[in-house]
Amino acid sequence: MKKILKIALACCLLLLLAKNWLYRTTIHYTPIKERKSIQLTDQKLIASLKAKLNNTTITADRIIRIASETTNQTLQFTFQKASTDPNELAKIGKANCIGYSTMFNTIINFLIAEANLEKELTAKHLVGEMDFLGVDLHQFFTATFYKDHDYNTIENKLTGKTIIIDPSINDYLRIGTKQP
Repeated sequence: MKKILKIALACCLLLLLAKNWLYRTTIHYTPIKERKSIQLTDQKLIASLKAKLNNTTITADRIIRIASETTNQTLQFTFQKASTDPNELAKIGKANCIGYSTMFNTIINFLIAEANLEKELTAKHLVGEMDFLGVDLHQFFTATFYKDHDYNTIENKLTGKTIIIDPSINDYLRIGTKQP
């Protein structure tokens, strides 16, 4: 029994350590549509973001990290219907995958503009389908909540590199970005 427990514990530890790699290699997104970006007007959040930009070297990675950390600190995931306005979400604090992606997109677009990086970076809020090793995950659910999934892409126009970030999965599982 001790041996089985040790093996199970070792497997769990291995999965935990490899979760980022597993996510990057097994999960894929297929875009269906793009949602419009919403302008940030919440003054408290604006002040907080400007403070995070002060005295730091501004890079694409830094902006993504700030947007991700701020989204994760501001929101808690809910399966309930929730607002999709990031200015309301900053006060309410509860969101589903749509709200998470809207909040992230609003924050990252604000940071891109503040850092004058519009010629370098483009952020999009996309709606799509997720698949695991080519198998559509949405087919296993009947509730409309699971018919699609919201996520974000950030394209570096200078390098042509695009990364995907799924803010709700990032917060829930602490998984970062991936390349398509």
